[in-house]
This record gives sequence, structure tokens and C-alpha cells, in this order.
Amino acid sequence: MRPRSIITAILLVIGVCLFGHATLASDAGFSDKRTFWKPLLKWPAECGEWIAMREMSPDAGVEVHQLSPDRAVVVVTCDVAAYQMAYRAWSVERRAEKVTATPLFLPWGIKLGEAHYGTTLLKDFFGLVDFPEAGRMAVLTKGRGIGDCGTAAVYDVAGWIARLVSLRWQKECDGKTTSENWPITPADETARANGPRTDETAARALAITEDALPSVSWFADTLQQSDFNCDGDADEILGGVEIPWDGPPSFVLAMVSGNKASHWRFAINSERQDALCGLDVRVEVSNPTAGQCPVISLDDGLCDRLHLTWDKATDTPRMERN
Repeated sequence: MRPRSIITAILLVIGVCLFGHATLASDAGFSDKRTFWKPLLKWPAECGEWIAMREMSPDAGVEVHQLSPDRAVVVVTCDVAAYQMAYRAWSVERRAEKVTATPLFLPWGIKLGEAHYGTTLLKDFFGLVDFPEAGRMAVLTKGRGIGDCGTAAVYDVAGWIARLVSLRWQKECDGKTTSENWPITPADETARANGPRTDETAARALAITEDALPSVSWFADTLQQSDFNCDGDADEILGGVEIPWDGPPSFVLAMVSGNKASHWRFAINSERQDALCGLDVRVEVSNPTAGQCPVISLDDGLCDRLHLTWDKATDTPRMERN
């Protein structure tokens, strides 16, 4: 691989030292030129500001990992910090000479209260990216520059939503422990981080919802299909949490029908009948009997469940609690 700038060369050396091999820049079949991908991937304007600031080539900051002759993962650098970078990634596929792209989401944890990590799906991530083998993407995120603490995650990116394969996590910055020796998370905990679906339909629904509600962190295990609004077509259902800096948190339930996302917010208030008692919510969809609409149940484990069914007369959900 030919370095595209002095900065890129330095970062590649760092990556080799930390991972033992260099990141793949491009494989045959897809371009690794930033100017080729920009109109297709439509990343935010700030993803390119660092290139102008550092007077780098306008084609810098793109890594392409081939999954098959017609599929690849494209990783775009959105910013460069002192010792690691911020990224976005896409799953891309060539179909009849046309390239389609879907944002690649990575499962990660968000702490709720003192006891639980609900796995959310991230579109933005940072660290140092490497592809150690086919269909695998490694992300080393350092807690500080010398790399004695942080996380080292490996993802399966063969599907349209990434799956966490392994995770090393060093919480304490002790001045001596390298990433190869960070404690590894037990396999059963790693498996629980992954949602039930990695298909393209789920990934596109997630992208539509993320665009409509960028401040919400979506739970990986809530993605499921249901004809919730009883119109004869399958809808995508997912739930997440919104934790603003200057206001109370809420749980958000979303439904994607075609290219449209609808959503409903639920306050966290144990004294209200239309609210929830906690953010750690399980979303369950029942199989309806003939002539009935599905029921979505929201269970926070603290209060009685909220049950939602579609009211055709008002074209909105109707709520019950028991």
C-alpha cells in the first residue's frame, strides 16, 4: 500500500505496531478515491474539513475492504485527532452496474443506571481501524495516547449490521499494559451484545430512523418485523433511548413503513399511566389472531407493561397497561 501523505504513513506505522499488520487500503473491484465515494455515501460536511485543514489530498481517508466481487465495506475518516481517528462506515454492493450503500452500524454499550449496559448501534466510531482477515474489522480505541487502556473490538462485517466477535477492555490506565494483554470479555457477554438481525432490510430501516432521530441511541435487540399498523405490509419496529444534556431522558419506539419513520416518546415517570419507570425496556411483538392487529408490549421490569395496538379509526397507537 502506498501512503497518501506523511500523516497517513505515520498512522499506518502506529497501526502496524498495535495490530501487527497494516490496514488494507483497497481491493480490486471498488475505488478507494474519496471523490468517487462522496456523492454516493453523502457523509456530513465535517467529514471532509480535516483534509483541507491539513492540506492533504482530496482523495485521502478512505479504506475499502472487499467482501466479495460485488460487496465491500467502505470506511471513511471523518476527523484526525492526536492519536486516533473518527470514522463512519458503509456496506456497499454493486447491482447491475449501480452501487448501493447502507450505513454500517456497530453494536456498543450505553450505561443505564448502575447495573445494565443496553447494547446500542453506533454509526460514528473512533480509534484505529484494521481488517485482520476477510469479513472482520478491528477497532482499537485508546483511552490515552500511550495505549495502556481502552477497548480493542473485532466485528464481523459480512452482514449489513456488524456483529461483535470479541472485545478486550482495559479500564485502568496503568502505564504498562498493551492492547494484546487487555482483559478479554467472556464470549457469552460478547454474544449478548448482538441483535437478532443483520439483514439489509433491518439496516436500511435503522438508517432511516437514525436520519429522522439522530439524538436517539437504538437498541440492537429491538429490531423486528410486524404489520403493526395493520395495513397488510410488514413494518420495522425498533426502540431506543434519548438522553439529552439539558432535559429528562425518554424511551422512543419507532416504526418504519417503506421510507417513512414514525415514532412515539415515553417519559420516565412512575406516577403516569402513559409513561415508563425505566429506560431498560424490552420490546415484544405478539403474533395476532385472525382479524386482529399485532400488540407491542413495552416492559421495563419495574412497572406494569404498556401494551400498544393500532387504532384504525385514529391511525395512531392505543395504549393499555396491565
